[in-house]
Amino acid sequence: MAKFIANVPIITETPTIEVEGPQPGQRRFQLEAEDESGNRSLPATILVTVKLPTLGISALIPSFGEWEKKVVIRGVNFDLEPQKNIVAFNGIDATVLGATDTELTVSVPKPATTGFVTVKNTFGDASSPVPFIIPRSFVVNMELPPVDLSYDAIKGEVWVVGSTEENKGIVSIVGLEQRKLLFVINLDGSPGEIALSPATERRLALVTHPKDGAISVINIDERKLLEILTIEAIPRSVAISPDGRWGYVVSSGDTSESRGIVSVVDLSEIKVVGATRIGLLPTRVIFGRSGLEAFVNNTGDGTLSVINADSHKVSDTIEVGKSAASSPQEVAVSGETYPVWTANSGDVTASMIAKDHSVINIKTDINPGSVAVFLKGNQAFFAGPKDKTLVMVDMRDGQSTTKIVKMSGIGAVVKGVATTPDDRGVIIVHPDLNAIGIFDGKVMRLQALVKVPALPVRCLVTGDNMFALSICQRGKALSVIEMRSVLP
Repeated sequence: MAKFIANVPIITETPTIEVEGPQPGQRRFQLEAEDESGNRSLPATILVTVKLPTLGISALIPSFGEWEKKVVIRGVNFDLEPQKNIVAFNGIDATVLGATDTELTVSVPKPATTGFVTVKNTFGDASSPVPFIIPRSFVVNMELPPVDLSYDAIKGEVWVVGSTEENKGIVSIVGLEQRKLLFVINLDGSPGEIALSPATERRLALVTHPKDGAISVINIDERKLLEILTIEAIPRSVAISPDGRWGYVVSSGDTSESRGIVSVVDLSEIKVVGATRIGLLPTRVIFGRSGLEAFVNNTGDGTLSVINADSHKVSDTIEVGKSAASSPQEVAVSGETYPVWTANSGDVTASMIAKDHSVINIKTDINPGSVAVFLKGNQAFFAGPKDKTLVMVDMRDGQSTTKIVKMSGIGAVVKGVATTPDDRGVIIVHPDLNAIGIFDGKVMRLQALVKVPALPVRCLVTGDNMFALSICQRGKALSVIEMRSVLP
């Protein structure tokens, strides 16, 4: 450290100074110091390199929005004259509405797309630390309020079932490439759930009719109703095996004390060939990706039924949660089937079931109603209708780590959370906001909140990772979000 001595020059190679005026480059300065008594040092001539202040962007508030939305860019060394700051959204120039040295207020320009925000002025160039997200989406209107949806990956079409209280139902077929309604199939009765075969053979769709105790069988390619099959009890959920051979229909009993039933449909012959008893108040059936097993969550007794897809019999009944009152609302499988996860709203837990059927119960601190899993299976995401919270349970290191992110709205029950096939994105339905939240699951950051028609209730992501789909009951619409615009 340089020392002050009266009448002696101060020698230092690193003086700290702030100077306005000189042009950038090497400049000669004279350094002279004075103490409280007025004693001065002799002038010391020092060669100093003068640099311009550095322009920088630290944040975008908000970090997503539509065209014409006002955005505040925070940073340093902005020009106080707005027009001297050249701002662009992914290369499209924007209008600067106001400026201070640390903030610029701008309007998102049309036709900007998702990308980085840049600023140029006399202090240099700067780019935002994260892209600004401009969601691209479209809406297809439905004739009736939609209640469920399924995706045909072979044709790139979405099948949406709509229902009214007058026991009327239809299937609306939407082409994603065409962005419009292509065809409507009339149903004999009010529908509940729909499942489309993922196989290239036996291209059939199954639709449940809870009020009628039946299911409709539809030829996907011909878009034609083939058969209506009677199902024991009240059909609640339906799934088709990966090879398209079998359909499983879950029915609840007549009372809360009645055990549920899985009816087995042979899709080669289009007939019911058997049934097996499961637990109390089942709500969902899902096949493992291998097709060897199927799983049913039983909300009435806190169990998960495992069904052997060869024998069509229950091979195991697994207790999930901390008690019979755990009320597992939904079940999800991983890319290799196991681990399997359940969302237990009765005791605010999540359960992870391993291949040997051992169970780990994890406290979530929310009332989980929906669960979705990354394909690798070691990260699961939970949301529910009572909490504005997204919970991630991370088991990658063999121990459970829980991460919590506050959401703008509440979640939904059953099919209210979906994940992208690349193990990155998490899609959340927000019925109270009429919006879909899209998170980057890798860093648990909200990417965008996309407004949709009224009362979105269910969602899914297409297998090619191109679109996030959601049905909006009160708005009678299918909402489609282009995933590349929100997770670049």
